[in-house]
Parts: sequence; structure tokens; C-alpha cells
Amino acid sequence: MVSDRIEPGDPAGTLPEPEPVVPPGLEDTTDATTSAFAAAWARHDEPGEEPEPVDLSGEHVTAVLVAHDSATWLPSALTSLATLDPPPDRLVVVDNTPGGPSGELLQQAVRDGVVDLLVDGDPGHGFADAVAAGLQAAERAARAQTATAARAVPRREWIWLLHDDVVATPEVLGELLRHVVAAGDVDITGPTLLRPSRANQPRRLWDTGISVSGTGRAVASAETGEVLQGQLDRPERVLGLSTCGLLVRREVWDALGGLAPEVPVFRDGVELGWRATRAGFTVTTTPTALLVHRRVGRAGLRPASAATAHPAAVDRSLGMATVWAHRRGAAAALTSVRLVWGCLLRMVGFVLGKAPDRAADEWRALRHFLGSRPARQRLRQRVEQAPVAGAGVDRAQRLRPRWWHSLAVGAEWAAGAVSDRFRALSGHPDTSLDELTGDDFAGREDAAPPWWRTPLLLLVALVAVAGVFGRWVVPGVLTSTQLLPGPAGFEASWSRYLDGPEGLGPPWLGLLALLATPLGGHADWVVVVLLAGGVVLAWAAARAALRSLGVGGATLLGCATVWALLPTVLGAAQRGSLLAAGWAVALPLLVVAGHRMVRRSGLESTRGAFGVALSLLVLAALLPALLLPAAVLAAVLAWRRLRLRWRALVAVGAPLLLLSPWLPDLLARPGRALTGPDPVLAPSEPVAAWRLLLGQTPGAAWSDGGPVPLLVCGSLCGLLWLLALVALVRRGTDRPVLAGWAVALTALLAAVVVSRLVVAVPPYGDPARPEVTGWLLLGFGGLLVAAARGLSGLPAPVLLRRAVSVLCVLTLLGVGTLWWVFDGLTGPVQRRDAAVPAFIATAMEQTPVRTLAVELGQGEPRWNLLSGDGPRLGDTERGTGVTAAERDELARTVVRLVGTGGDEQLSARLAELGVGYLWVTGADPAAVTAIGTTPGLQVGSDVEGSRVWTVTAAPVRAPQPPDGPRAGVTALALLQLLGLLAVVVMAAPALSREDEEELVARRGRDAGARPVEEERR
Repeated sequence: MVSDRIEPGDPAGTLPEPEPVVPPGLEDTTDATTSAFAAAWARHDEPGEEPEPVDLSGEHVTAVLVAHDSATWLPSALTSLATLDPPPDRLVVVDNTPGGPSGELLQQAVRDGVVDLLVDGDPGHGFADAVAAGLQAAERAARAQTATAARAVPRREWIWLLHDDVVATPEVLGELLRHVVAAGDVDITGPTLLRPSRANQPRRLWDTGISVSGTGRAVASAETGEVLQGQLDRPERVLGLSTCGLLVRREVWDALGGLAPEVPVFRDGVELGWRATRAGFTVTTTPTALLVHRRVGRAGLRPASAATAHPAAVDRSLGMATVWAHRRGAAAALTSVRLVWGCLLRMVGFVLGKAPDRAADEWRALRHFLGSRPARQRLRQRVEQAPVAGAGVDRAQRLRPRWWHSLAVGAEWAAGAVSDRFRALSGHPDTSLDELTGDDFAGREDAAPPWWRTPLLLLVALVAVAGVFGRWVVPGVLTSTQLLPGPAGFEASWSRYLDGPEGLGPPWLGLLALLATPLGGHADWVVVVLLAGGVVLAWAAARAALRSLGVGGATLLGCATVWALLPTVLGAAQRGSLLAAGWAVALPLLVVAGHRMVRRSGLESTRGAFGVALSLLVLAALLPALLLPAAVLAAVLAWRRLRLRWRALVAVGAPLLLLSPWLPDLLARPGRALTGPDPVLAPSEPVAAWRLLLGQTPGAAWSDGGPVPLLVCGSLCGLLWLLALVALVRRGTDRPVLAGWAVALTALLAAVVVSRLVVAVPPYGDPARPEVTGWLLLGFGGLLVAAARGLSGLPAPVLLRRAVSVLCVLTLLGVGTLWWVFDGLTGPVQRRDAAVPAFIATAMEQTPVRTLAVELGQGEPRWNLLSGDGPRLGDTERGTGVTAAERDELARTVVRLVGTGGDEQLSARLAELGVGYLWVTGADPAAVTAIGTTPGLQVGSDVEGSRVWTVTAAPVRAPQPPDGPRAGVTALALLQLLGLLAVVVMAAPALSREDEEELVARRGRDAGARPVEEERR
């Protein structure tokens, strides 16, 4: 809090607790529900109780209204001031634009007796100079009247400051005076400022008390835009208030020297209140006094005034100057550094947020702050010359926000942004308290049910919970048939990308290391999030994509759920396929960004182009072959729509540029473009084409990470084919349906073709079968889009629709979820305590030796040469640190070992290659006997069904730790990171200035003078 409530026992004075009163003329007679709700919140006097009368005869008020180019808003202000009860003793108007359109209005007000004194001001004067001129003219007029009139009883004098864009309630001045008389020791107070609203709308707050943070940011004690419903029921001690409606005791005004001309607008009230609080005076709010304020200057509608055409920049600069003027010595220097640095950071943040107008305001504010040193020096002298009280200094410090306030504001903004995204994702718009209490909301039967009553959302939640508790919370490293353990450290994660065989490693390793950086380099944690939370992430992304295509209702939820379960039904999630996990999230986001690029215009279309580039970058890093059809599609789009040619170039050119360091490796081994991460781990068995079209992927058996049973995958994928065919018959001319079918047929044909290929992959040219999961996801995704569009708006009886919904839910529940839970508990994805036996890992850390890992089973033996922390993600693409000839020799050695055993030369050769341990899994007794007869191998121990032998000869060529990435490689990686950051920034939502303030200020601009009753409402 930045304000102190005045309690009844406050030593500074005793204030009665005023009851909030809705002034006559402000009650809302057009909306009974809102009025009743406000009355329920406000505390009114009991029937029959009359407030104690307060004698105001001892108070003398001089009101000073400053007008500047105000012909539009001045009639409403003058009309409302004419109804004040009680009125000020003298109303002085200072016209800062004499001879302008408002001059005749003011002259007529003088003739009508509304204005007592009209003073010509200067267009270059700020509010402080204009008020000073008005008070001087009022004093001269008062002296002239005193010389001719009888001596009056001395009264306490007050100065009431007004803007020309106000609409005053009749009781506002009376409420202010009753407060200061009842309290007895209030020196400065002000009303509750309200936003102008229409007759059928509730009253909303602008502000009441104001403070200022260490960075010069204005901090209001009440939330702007909040509905006024009796929550401001007690006066509060505050640091300052707005000068609009500010009531100042004349003695205090004279003691402080009035407003500071160095702060001509906006922050003048809080600057005066700060000096007053330091001097020991009491600054409070009067919540029962209500004043409507248009805030025309802050809306930029006075370009010729001190507010200029950039009021945000002026406000920011004056806030920084106010904070700077209240600092001394070394604190002042540190404050200057903090203000300048904070301004620069905000400017960079606004640039990154694509809000150039706000970044320009920060730059203007910084220039004005640095270029106004003489004015700042005068303001500091004014502060130094003002009276100071020790208790007042302490109170002023308490009324200011603490140093962490800016961090709290940033955290609150981030939380609000996440909340907004969640509301947009859930499809429930933000609902205000007034909407909840209105007649339109009462008794609504079409309101969406809570999420726990939505079967499909329950299904997704069940899938996520099953994934977590079925496999992911067990201690150890996550592995599967197509998933090696992730690196567990910052250096380990980045070295796999920066220390590639020929420079940078595969881009997917760089993206994995980048995602792991905020987690301390724990890429294994990122893998867990991608695989365990992949269903929820894919569902959210698919829901956003389908909504952008105009799909809604139960069709939206059902189709999003089908997409979320596809990686599981295809068997890719069970194998630990990072390609499937990444594509399931990135493909729907590609649809969202592509729709924005094509359908929107201006900045949103550009944002969509960079969103396409970002999604395509992720997809191509996992499966490079996608770049070819993407480039063809971009060329067709640029040819048919010339206005999109540059955006199409960005959409495809940006990922090509960022992936360009990988292109030489792809050109050397073109087959790598058809494979996914760690391609040698992909299934090597082919599968029939008709099985692929029903979603059954290659593999030996489902329990070993092979194909999902045909009953499971065929049921869901067959349903997709059927619904897509229905959509084609029903809406055969719909572009999304046709596009979905075109994408589906092309991708599924590609899946069938590449499944028949065997390609050579780096670094040694090992044979591998291309990954078909990505093409299957793309193909079935196209069918899903066609089906969703075809089912949208399908006319059918309610009973039939419910029956179909129940059938789909049961199908998904039985086919998807039960299979996920079952396979999650029994499938190949599992947790292991370590990648290698613990004592081997310890030995490899203590001495630089390698371990020859051999896996025996059906077919030829599989082997790998391990070093460091064992096999990790990306190791199959980085090589084993031996030459191709030595690798062939190791392959022959393994075959000889498990077949007939070896001799001393064989063990000596292992030592020459730096091998210290032989780790064999899946060996039968004959293989164990053959290996055990080899001289130079000492029998170790059995570890979880595996055997370990120690090479007795000392390693001749120990593996050398990498020297670290070369300078050129590091520089190239930094350029990639900067390019990726630029793409992410351009793809992110843009920040924009709040236009609501200007819209509110413009209300009534073209309507001229309205009846005061309507303005009050």
C-alpha cells in the first residue's frame, strides 16, 4: 500500500468515519440491478438517522479553473459548477488561450454570474503559472473589495483547483469542506476522480491518492477503471493527489510556495503533496466527494499545451524529475543512473514488444529529462527551501512504494499476460463484476459448464495424469528404444551442439540446449516435459489452430483431443520420439501463424510471417525434408498474392538462414534430411503401406516399442478417414477442407515412399530408415482439419448429436486413454538409475577410459563406444571419437568376441583404443563363456542382467576431453541465437498503448454541451 488510513486513534488527528453518500443526480436510474448491487456494497445511513450538520460558515474558498483550448469541454464544466451547493466564494477562470473559441463562452459565464473573475493567461504557461496568475488577480480584487466593504469576520481560506474538463457533482465542494471541518487538521485533500460514463453504465474510478515509485512511475492507491461501489469508504493518508479538484489550505499553500512551475502538468499534485508531507502537513483523500474528470491532456488532445502531443513522454519525464529532485548527494547520482538505465531498459523492452510508439515515448522522456537540468535544479532548490519535519520525512517515505515495487509490477504484468492467454485458450472471455450482476447474466442457461463437467477435457486431464504417474515420476533417467538419456548440465547440453564433428551439431541439439538453459542445462528435464506434457501441449496448440479455422463447440474439443492422442496411437510417444513430440505442438502453431499471415494485414500479418518462420524452424530442425514442400508452397503463395511475397520470403527464408550452418552436412549426406533426431535409433523394419495408412508404424512388437495393435490405431485413424470423407461430400467447395485433403494425401504418400528407403546418415554413413512419424502426423492432421470443418455447423437432431458425441468420447477413452495408461505402465519408456552401471560411470569420471557397450539379442550384435557420462542424446550424431577404420575394426572385434572369443592381441588392441571396460547385455551362456576365455579380460560383476569385464592392460590412448568450441563456431552460434531471438520477438504478440483513455476523453466532443444531468450520470 502507498497510503495510510487515518484511524480514529491516529495521533495526527481524529477523523470521523464518513458514510459514503451517492450524491443526487449521480444515481443510475436506468440500471436497477447495478444500482442495487452498488447499494449492497455501500454503507448507507440507517433510516431515520440524519448526519450531524457541519458549520461551513468559517470557510472561505477561492476556486481557480484553468482553461486551455477548451471550447469542447468547457460548457459541461461551467454548467456543473453553476449547480454547486455550497458554491465557492469566488470562482476565478484563467484562460490560457485568450481570444480563442472558449473566450465567448467564458464572457457569457461572467455575465451570467457563474464566473466571478476572468483572467487572461499565456498559452505557454503550465498549470502552476496559470494558478499563480489567477490567485494574484483574485487577491487584487479582494483588496479592492475590502477597501470599500465593511470588515468581515476572519475566515479560514482555502484554494480549490479545477481543470476545464470536469463535471462536478453539486455536493463535491460541500463534501470536501465538511471533511476538513470535521477532521480539523487536514491541510490538503481531494475528491475521488471518476471516468465519464454513459447513463446506463456504472461509475468507474480514475484515481484518488497518488504516489511515485523510485523509477518515476505513478502509483495509484486505487485501481484505475474499478467500479465505484462503496469500497472507498474512509479517508486515507496519501503522498499526493491530482490537482483536479485539489483543496489546499491557504496557509499551507503560502508556506510551500504553491505549485512548482518546473512541473507544469500531470505530476504537479503529487509533487506538492510530497513537499507538504515532508513539512508535516496532512494530505488525505475525501472519498465521498465525487468529480468526473475527462483527462483530456493525458489523452493527447491538447497538443499546443504543456502536455504536448506526447503526454506519456511528458508524464514519464516529470515523474523522473520529481524523484530526482528529492535526492541529495551520492543518492542523487545513483538515482540518475537508475532512472536513465531504467528508461533505456523500458525502451528496449518496448522495441522487443513491437510497441515503437511507447519506445519512442521513453526516448523522448529520457531526452527531456537529460535536457531539462536547469529546471530540475530549480525544482531541487524549491524542495530544499521548503520546510521539513522529521516525522513528515518518515511518513513520506512510508507512503512511497518499496524498492521491489517495480519487480512486483512486472510479475503482476506477466501473471496477467499468462492469465489472458489462458482465458483466450479456454474460450472464456474476461467477465467483469458488473456483468455478473447484470440482468443479462442472471439466469443464463447457455453459460459454459465448468471444465470438470466437460468429458473431453476430463479425458485430456486423465491422459496427462496417466502419463505422469504411469512413467514419469520414477527416479532415474528417461530412456526408450528411440530415446537416449538427456544431458544433465549446462556444459554437457551445449557441448553436444557446439562440439560437432565438423563444427556446429544438428540444430535440434541447439534448440534442446536453449530450452534447457533456464533449467540449469538439464536437457533431461526438458525431455520429460515434452514427453510427459506433450498431450496437454498438443491439445492446447490444436485447439488454437482449429479455432483460427472457425471450428468451435464440441467439434473443436473432440478434434483437439484426437490430435493430442495421435502421437500415442501412432506409437511414437512410447518410443520416446522427440520428432513426434515436437511436431505435435509445432504443426498446429504453424497453422495459427499461417492463418494470421494470410488473413490479417499490417503488423499482425508480419507477425504471422515470423510465426510461420519460427514454427517451420522447429519442424525443419527435427525433419529437414519439410523445407522443400514449404518453399514450394511459399513460392505459390507469393505468385498468387503479390502483397504476401515479402512475408512468404521471411516465412521460408528465416529458417533457411538459421539452419544454413547445417546445410553442408545435409548436402554431404542427403539421406539425413529424411530422418529425425538420432536417426540410427529409429525402427529399421518396414511396414505394409495399408498399415501406414491406418497409423501403424514400423517395429517388431508393441511391447518393444514396435507398432501399436491395429485395433487401437486403426479404429482412431479409420474414424478420421471416414469423417474426412463426410466433410468432402458435405462441404466439397470449402477451401480448408480441400487444403486438408491435399496436405493429407501428399504427406501420407510421402510416408509410404520414404518408408521403403534406406539412407546413409552421418557421421559414419550408417544405414538408417527414414522417420515416417512426422509425415503421418502431417497427413492425419490434414484429415483432421477437413473433418473438423466438415462437422462444424452440421444440422442434426439434438439426440443424434449427443449420441455421436458419446460414441466419440467412448472411442477416444477406450482407444486412446486406456492404451496410453496400459502402455505407459508396460511399454518401453522407462526410468533407469543411470545410463551405465554406477561403478563404471565413477571409473570413467576418475580415469579417462572408454567403455565398449555391447547389446546381444536377435540379429547382429549392436555396440557403442561410451565415454564421459555414457550415451546421451545426440551422441549417435557426434561420433565416438575414433576414425572410420578404427570403427570398422571395433565392429569386427565385437563379432569375434561374442562368437569365438579373442586373444591377447585383441585385448591389447582394446587398450590401444582407450577401452577400459566391456559391458555386455543380453548375452547367453555361450557368449559369456566365449568372452570370458579372452586373455586380458578380468571378470567383473553381474549388473541387472548384464556382465562387465575389465581390460587389464592400461589404456594406451585415453580419450581426451574436448578442447571446447572454436571461436568461429561460437561466433556462428551467437549469430544464430540473435537471429532466433529476432524471429521470436517478431512472432510474439505486440504491446500497444491503451487507447481507452483517449476514447473516454473524446466522449461528448462532437455533442457540444450536454445537459448536466446526463453528464453526471
